[in-house]
Amino acid sequence: MITDDVRREVAAKMREICRENPDVSLQGMVASAMNECLPEGMEYGPTLAELIERPVCRNIADYTKESFRCSECGCRVLVPGDKPDGVLVVTSEAFPVDWYSCPVCGAVALDG
Repeated sequence: MITDDVRREVAAKMREICRENPDVSLQGMVASAMNECLPEGMEYGPTLAELIERPVCRNIADYTKESFRCSECGCRVLVPGDKPDGVLVVTSEAFPVDWYSCPVCGAVALDG
């Protein structure tokens, strides 16, 4: 799973490589940055695509029990006062949240 932090790390490494070697090829720069920042054994094409485009999800919450449930990773954000039962982030009544992305996998939350 590619997080926003990983995206920023790879982008920073690409910039560093370009500063150090302005004549580097695009392929060389991307491969070097990915090799340094990402786990061994990754597939370049799918990983690069995921770096470029964030995955998407839908909020499939049962609003009587939770304020957000990610359709991709299952992350649940509970309604304040509910009892936890898995991977989740608990919200506070004082700070209502609009879910633009999943707090666990980072997928962009699309409407409905």
